[in-house]
Amino acid sequence: MRVALVSPYDMGKPGGVQDQVALLARWLARSGHDAYTVGPGELAGDLGEFEHRSVGGSRSVNLNGSMVPLAVGRGVAKRTVAAIADADVVHVHEPFVPSVGTAALRRTAHPVVATFHADPARWTRRIYSFGSAVARRLAARADAVTTVSPVSASAIESFASYEIVPNAIDTSLYTTGSKVASQVMFLGRNDPRKGLQVLLEAWPTVHAEHPEASLLVNVDGESPAPGVSYLGRVSAEMKRKMYTESDIFCAPNTGGESFGIAMAEGMAAGCAIVASAIPAFVHVAGDSGMFVPVGDVRSLADALIRIIGDDTLRRTNQAAAIERASQFAIDRVGMAYLATYERVLDR
Repeated sequence: MRVALVSPYDMGKPGGVQDQVALLARWLARSGHDAYTVGPGELAGDLGEFEHRSVGGSRSVNLNGSMVPLAVGRGVAKRTVAAIADADVVHVHEPFVPSVGTAALRRTAHPVVATFHADPARWTRRIYSFGSAVARRLAARADAVTTVSPVSASAIESFASYEIVPNAIDTSLYTTGSKVASQVMFLGRNDPRKGLQVLLEAWPTVHAEHPEASLLVNVDGESPAPGVSYLGRVSAEMKRKMYTESDIFCAPNTGGESFGIAMAEGMAAGCAIVASAIPAFVHVAGDSGMFVPVGDVRSLADALIRIIGDDTLRRTNQAAAIERASQFAIDRVGMAYLATYERVLDR
């Protein structure tokens, strides 16, 4: 099967959607299918195994509260349509994002699978609601609609029938080796909705109760704090090392998340999860996680103190996290998408 995987975001720049597109393309290629990606940007040389067809450069645009690298300018839509012309199935990720996503959705005669990833901002949800007839007509261009979680599903349920297919992780990359006792890790951008400030405010209370505890943070830090190591931007290898060695993955995010890939990766490596009780994180971690009210410094400190001090609870949660993460393995998710491709081809 020849599958075109379309990303509206620059494939040469880091991002959750781009990672999912590349991971799925790689899995399809390894499974004997002819998969290629379409989108702005160029892939780095070490990301082989599948072809990438670039539709041009990108420019950072504010979308849903984040700066995202989109293709802009004349000719982008035309180049997108040309790039997917020889596919059997076109899989468009974020199909409502201009101009690559909308062009691939609206201007191809091939069977189309459309996947929605985001938890849209409130204003976007209002547009969907008031313009549901337009959104319904756009979504109807797809032969199948999928979305990655109940959170992202809630944004499209007014205008599309859908199936939930979760984001995927390559569980083979994450090992459950010997843990560094009482080591907590944070992984995320240093912007307010990632909740790092909440964690840093809670940490002195945690460290006072457990002086042996340490906190690894993948951002640059300016103010010293007891037990905190600011690592700055980390490589993929270093990130996996953090997962493997850390006892606990802390996700104090304040909202705007539709899934939680980093948390799922931590789970696959056997980290116990302490996270904000936002719907996306509850969905991903399920019963394996400990959840606290969003932005509640005291509750976050209490949860970390408890799980650091309770070996039985921590080990139970770590084992449950590994089991839960298996639901997001690329083999499982890839087979679900493959079944969807075969279904739309049969139609």
